[in-house]
Amino acid sequence: KPEDISQWEPTQLVGPQTKPLTYTYPVECPEGGLLLFYRLGGAGGNSPLAVSRSDDRGRTWAPPRILVDYGINQQAGTVKINDVAYDAKTKRVHLALRERDNSQGKPRWYAHYCEYEPSSDRVFGLNGKGLGKTASRETLIESGSRLPAAADLALWNGRPYLLMDAKPPSLGVVKDGRLARWPLPTLKGANHLTMYLAGEGDWRIYGYRPCDVTLPYPTSGDLAVWRSTDAGRTWGEGRVLVRSVNMTHGMVGLNLVRQAPTMGKAYGGNGPLLLLQEAFSASYGRELRGPDGSSFCDMQLRFNKRLYALDGEYHFVTRSTPFRFTGYWDKRRGPVAGQAPGPRATFQLR
Repeated sequence: KPEDISQWEPTQLVGPQTKPLTYTYPVECPEGGLLLFYRLGGAGGNSPLAVSRSDDRGRTWAPPRILVDYGINQQAGTVKINDVAYDAKTKRVHLALRERDNSQGKPRWYAHYCEYEPSSDRVFGLNGKGLGKTASRETLIESGSRLPAAADLALWNGRPYLLMDAKPPSLGVVKDGRLARWPLPTLKGANHLTMYLAGEGDWRIYGYRPCDVTLPYPTSGDLAVWRSTDAGRTWGEGRVLVRSVNMTHGMVGLNLVRQAPTMGKAYGGNGPLLLLQEAFSASYGRELRGPDGSSFCDMQLRFNKRLYALDGEYHFVTRSTPFRFTGYWDKRRGPVAGQAPGPRATFQLR
């Protein structure tokens, strides 16, 4: 529970399995059950996209159901789930995926967009075509789903918006079975991007941009926020929140706390917000703090961990290997707290 972070207890999800579960994303179903989307397997290849369902609030789970199967001999590599969002109106789950194609010798990454309908247990492509209960990479490509690298996904007025890692980054909207996209020149050079649609006239992108000063380590970047007041068409210059943050593969990846039942990236409750900062060792490096000394309280770091709020509690999905975290609490709403951090606890999940 939020007031007792140091007493969190781990529970096993969707197991035991012969393959590890990675890139996990939980979604609450309209009927009250939970869906857990994940990659079934590691980064070595032939790791399909799967989903499992729980009807008892996560205590027990149905066996994995393969949604996108790459086939054992197709050399398609693996799938990486970048983002998931649930639309309460259409009762469909929107997924942004990345696929590693090993068929050309040198691995190449491609992005795909698709939808999953829990009530019919079917997959749909970007053009709206039904792809059956199990899609393949060929049916994804044929449905027009191949995109520039999709970094993040958010829903607004029933339409999915995709933030893409182009040069410069671009933003697209899926409408009538097509993707319309436009460049974001003020985000040139930015990476590790995540989108937060806070409200009408208040769209935000958080990410890292190159530093203007000599860096303490080669992978540093300034943590910044870009804002749009016209539904994503134009974006202002980024405002630096934290300078010289280490953003190596193992240390930093931004993700906002999800709120049930839609798992949208919007804070709608009255409880405190949480930051989890991971380290592979006892050395945490610099804490993330704003220019005024405030902590970054509603972001969870490390791209393949997921935190979401449900029934007044915070639920945390991680892999089964040990990791250490530091949690910060603050009762102020908003992506950046305006006061000193609240209670803090360091704990380890095993």
